[in-house]
Amino acid sequence: MPTIFAVYNLKNVQSANEYKDYLVGTKIPGIRGAPWCTDFKTWKMDSVLAPAVSEPEGVLPAEPPYQYIAKIEVSDMDAMVSFLGTDAGTGAMGIVPGFSVHEELRVLTENGLSPYEAIQTATVNASRAVAAMTGKDDFGTIETGKRADFVLLENNPLDDVDSIKNRLGVMAAGRWLDKNEIEKMIDPALVPTIPVVAGVVNVRTASNDCMTAFDVIIGKSFSGKLPDDIDAIKVTGPQGVYSIDKDAFSFWPSANDFWIEIPGSPEEGTYIFTVTSGNRHGTATDTLSTIRPIPVPDISTLSPSNGETIALKTPTFSWGAVKYFDTPIYYLFQIYNSAGEQIYRRGRTQNMTSHTIPAGILKPGESYAWRIRVSDSGNWMEEQNRVHTRKLSFITAQTLN
Repeated sequence: MPTIFAVYNLKNVQSANEYKDYLVGTKIPGIRGAPWCTDFKTWKMDSVLAPAVSEPEGVLPAEPPYQYIAKIEVSDMDAMVSFLGTDAGTGAMGIVPGFSVHEELRVLTENGLSPYEAIQTATVNASRAVAAMTGKDDFGTIETGKRADFVLLENNPLDDVDSIKNRLGVMAAGRWLDKNEIEKMIDPALVPTIPVVAGVVNVRTASNDCMTAFDVIIGKSFSGKLPDDIDAIKVTGPQGVYSIDKDAFSFWPSANDFWIEIPGSPEEGTYIFTVTSGNRHGTATDTLSTIRPIPVPDISTLSPSNGETIALKTPTFSWGAVKYFDTPIYYLFQIYNSAGEQIYRRGRTQNMTSHTIPAGILKPGESYAWRIRVSDSGNWMEEQNRVHTRKLSFITAQTLN
């Protein structure tokens, strides 16, 4: 029982030295991170589990340990029986009974097991393990004479193991529980919250239009699929709830960022962002304390200018500083490809007025655009006001020097 999700959570919260000490302790040969199970015979499992591949004592794998453990499980499926488990630890382990088992399944499939093989760890393999200890084999498969324990799902879990979360009902020891009845049984305190950070910014565009920008970023520990598994995003400002549907937000996958700009400057005050996914919720707040009239950079100071051809692998882009003295000013440099996708950004740097692109970013014979964003903070979570130039197009020569 690898309990990979618990190991993954420990990796995220422990220091490098703490985690190294944890990994090189007493363990099952070949499986890092299992110091609590050192004797198969204690559990009467020697007839079920074959020894795993061993590693020299104290040698740490190059890849993240939770991936390494999963790879052992995958590579030695013929030599050992793996069954599903998450441990029972709270705190740093971050285990929530009834929910974290889905994370364990996800990690298994992300590291090589097929959905079918992952499901076997929770059904057939678990039955074999219990039968080896007790001599009683009465679950794990749907057969005449076995316990009536099974789930009815909306979609085929062999296509996507996450489908196991979407139950129509559960048959437990012969008693049918539909979806609504199960929801009523769950203590709201046990339902994992959605990790969220969010912000509101006053934006001035290149044409001096005022906009309100909202960013809602979902934390990496969210177990669902983005953006589809987010059902609703509600924004409440000083004047009440904004009429914004979740589908009105754009989604930036690399940052898990739902973002939108709406006409008009925001009101000063506190904003509450509420995100919903099924019966889970997450909340974040941000306060806009000051509206600042930061000027838009003078487009005539930007170089290269609109439509220029660039022949260097590492060109330098430059722009004039804005004249604003009420607060420090920070600059962000952005490049977009012909599809409008941001491919490079650097900065949030105070008083930066030029930047040299490293080799390999620009390709020969391609069309691009660039712009400068100016703000009142080098940290996006503390940013309250920003402006940006319009995008200037440029092309690269067929050969770059």
